[in-house]
Amino acid sequence: MESVGDRAVATALRKLLPLIVLMHVIAWVDRLNISFAHEQLETDLALSSTAFGLASGIFFVGYVLFQVPSNLVLHRLGARRWLGTIMIAWGIVAVGTAFVWNAESLVTLRLLLGFAEAGFFPGVVLFLSLWFPPEARGRAMAAFLGGIAIAFIVGGPTAGALLELDGVLGLDGWQWLFVVQGAPAVIVGLYVLGHLPDRPSTASWLSGEEAEWLERRVVEAREEADLHDMRTAIRDPRVRYLAGTFFCLNLASYGIIFWLPDIIKRVGDLSDFQTGLLTMIPFAGGVLGLIVLGRRADHEGDHRRLLTFGLLLGAAGTIGIALAPAAVGIPLGAIGTFGVLGVIPVFWTVPTRILRDRAAAGGIALINSIGVSGGLFGPVIVGAIKDSTDSLDGGLLVLGASLALAALLAALTPSTPVALSYASDAPGTLTPRPETTTTEG
Repeated sequence: MESVGDRAVATALRKLLPLIVLMHVIAWVDRLNISFAHEQLETDLALSSTAFGLASGIFFVGYVLFQVPSNLVLHRLGARRWLGTIMIAWGIVAVGTAFVWNAESLVTLRLLLGFAEAGFFPGVVLFLSLWFPPEARGRAMAAFLGGIAIAFIVGGPTAGALLELDGVLGLDGWQWLFVVQGAPAVIVGLYVLGHLPDRPSTASWLSGEEAEWLERRVVEAREEADLHDMRTAIRDPRVRYLAGTFFCLNLASYGIIFWLPDIIKRVGDLSDFQTGLLTMIPFAGGVLGLIVLGRRADHEGDHRRLLTFGLLLGAAGTIGIALAPAAVGIPLGAIGTFGVLGVIPVFWTVPTRILRDRAAAGGIALINSIGVSGGLFGPVIVGAIKDSTDSLDGGLLVLGASLALAALLAALTPSTPVALSYASDAPGTLTPRPETTTTEG
């Protein structure tokens, strides 16, 4: 007979995750559709490759700066009100991007989009940690992160089709792209404001017994976390290694993602729609990675092995794209994406088990903000190298090296808490505490 816990987790996954995944799909579509509009934007707005890389990467300036404040607001207001508000705000900015007229206005709107989206990802990570116990978070995070792959599998062909509406009703194809793909954020944001339950106890579709079990188990897990204030969390070497690993991972992954249409087009003379279809192949590999590694994370004691494996796989795939013939680059991309996407749910099971309370709200956002700041550099590095060499190969080699460095940092991440507590606000005042043991990486 199925236990109350198994039933509660299964029901929450089935009822909650479809909406969360849809929200994530919309976020990534609105973040990445600029990559599909690359050629039309360069022509209509007279953009250089470096300027396009800046417009792609400037998103992360606002995204990084506002993450910690945004997650602390979510901690006070609740996920329903804050995530709904965030979606409506970024939807308005995304639609407004259809009416930019030069490089400066495009960069400005992309900066504002970063501010608007800043609190979404760390907010959802925090939200899921309030819903799912550690033994189910790998599956929950894998499902949530599946939105990235779905965004490309669905968004790529859709973007290609919208770009071919060039001239319809007096709008350019790239304008149709931003309007049609930006509007769902506003619509879904309004729905979230009225229907997203903040905690199990507020969900009408859970029985009282199921809601009580989930909340009790989450509280028990939270009490096991050894970092509960931001000052201690910032000084903990595990947090520093996690931030460094995530920085290198994002530098590479965003560099690949924003230039993926150009990587695909090296195969031959392809239409925008054909390019969009072919982007489905690497991200099909990413979906498989999320399923395999995400499920494995719920049963793995030391997550460093899974992290290192996935990151090395991503490095090998990325370097292979640069060195192999163009036609082989697509299956190599699928192998690399299996690793790069697959390790992200593994990664996020670690901070949600060592952080709690305000340290969880601020610490998750801090790790993510430092990590995703790598996304500011990846697209610009590839664009600058492409401008100087007229080739993507050099940039891809840099991105592969970044993934290899991420794998090294993951392997070196301490596996036990630091046996120190901070007994005074005076800098450097340390008091030993009893050694505790954990298997987390």
